[in-house]
Amino acid sequence: MATTNLCRGASVPRCRSRTAPPHAAGQADPARAFRGTGESDDVSRAAPGTTLLKTGQIEPRSYRDAMANFAGAVHVITTNGAAGRRGVTVIAACSVSDTPPTVLVCLNRDNRANDCFAENGVFALNTLAAGHQPLAAAFAGLTGLTQADRFAAAEWETISTGAPALSGAIAVFDCRIVAIQTVATHRILIGRVAGLRCRDSTQPLLYFRRDYRGLQRSRQLRATVD
Repeated sequence: MATTNLCRGASVPRCRSRTAPPHAAGQADPARAFRGTGESDDVSRAAPGTTLLKTGQIEPRSYRDAMANFAGAVHVITTNGAAGRRGVTVIAACSVSDTPPTVLVCLNRDNRANDCFAENGVFALNTLAAGHQPLAAAFAGLTGLTQADRFAAAEWETISTGAPALSGAIAVFDCRIVAIQTVATHRILIGRVAGLRCRDSTQPLLYFRRDYRGLQRSRQLRATVD
């Protein structure tokens, strides 16, 4: 793998935490179309097409249904080292701080193959462009390809830690793991950014209501902003 220059002056974007695309290898289905529970004691209709849950015990299905309405950037998190090379499609990733630059990623801890991220101690968070949808599907485990074949479907480099950095990614955050926290079904990896690479692009790959989507700026919004 070739070594690429770091992106100087780039800032770490802030975003809300997301769950991963459906059926991703080692990841949970983020949501199902929001329908509510249908139980009169727990549900009230606030307006047509809106469901309000009043119960103190939220069912996992209802939570996933609500999360379907959160649009999220799609990433492939990668690692390489003594524990092996691995990549997984994720949405559950966000900025922690810019001083020092730190990001976090959530991985399903029930998939033991994900243990290699913690064992290697490094990861690269590769933010995908709209044209990377086939790659996102591959690393989500939807194509049946092996890890080796998934990596063979794209060009990779290294920046600082040795974790694979996607050549065409909108941004790459190359990280050394500084903390790991287990919460419920997931393991949160907190990484100090050791290297950056970024490129100009206005077409990120997004995931919304269980489908991959592009980013379009509406004419009405453009007129309002301009």
